[in-house]
Amino acid sequence: ITSITLIIQVIGNFLSIGMLTFEHSDYLPYLSIIRPFVSDGLTLVQPWLLYFFSSPMRKKLQQMFKRSSPATVATVVFKSRSV
Repeated sequence: ITSITLIIQVIGNFLSIGMLTFEHSDYLPYLSIIRPFVSDGLTLVQPWLLYFFSSPMRKKLQQMFKRSSPATVATVVFKSRSV
């Protein structure tokens, strides 16, 4: 996973350097098309790293998105408490 992050960051750095180097070149439109995808990759990799490497965070997210049966949901929604 860290290798994937490294590769995406290296691509992003080369892309930034390439955009500065080829500022008045025919390559600039192609680099401009790739740039948003690399930026999104950099943004989306960080939460996945947190999910994969943090056991407490992984367990909490699994509890949050765990699908429960309709009967369980009904008892939780209509559970009364004393005043």
